[in-house]
Amino acid sequence: EQPQVLWFDIAVNYILPFAYTVAVWMLWSASPGKILLGLKIVDADTGDNIDLKQSIIRYVGYFPAMMVLFIGIFWVAFDKRKQGWHDKMANTVVIRTNE
Repeated sequence: EQPQVLWFDIAVNYILPFAYTVAVWMLWSASPGKILLGLKIVDADTGDNIDLKQSIIRYVGYFPAMMVLFIGIFWVAFDKRKQGWHDKMANTVVIRTNE
């Protein structure tokens, strides 16, 4: 491939989704879908909004969680705190809001 096409491909498919997701989690503590469902991502220990480090770890944690038949995502159904592997890695939990 040509270098300028490769750079554009990397930016659109990897860098922008990463930056968008982390930014949205930092601003609203939820993705647009979670907001519509009345859910929020918080620190598992304190209940405060997540920080940049947790956002990055949570995003990266989706990859191993999905690698083998999405077992890490479906883990939510069997975990007592309803945490997926990505939540456990980042020490986060998704809660319902009363808004």
